[in-house]
Amino acid sequence: MKKHESGKHTSSTATRRFRHSFGTLLKANGEDVKTVQELLRHANSRITLDVYT
Repeated sequence: MKKHESGKHTSSTATRRFRHSFGTLLKANGEDVKTVQELLRHANSRITLDVYT
């Protein structure tokens, strides 16, 4: 587990789940791929398309 700035431990699984939920909700609400890519800091749009379509 990683230590958060607050001193509490965070789970990398929880972080991944949050990111995936965030990306899924963005796409479900009609956000374009480029915006989702930038918000999730994917290196390229292919990664975003592979995961969220």
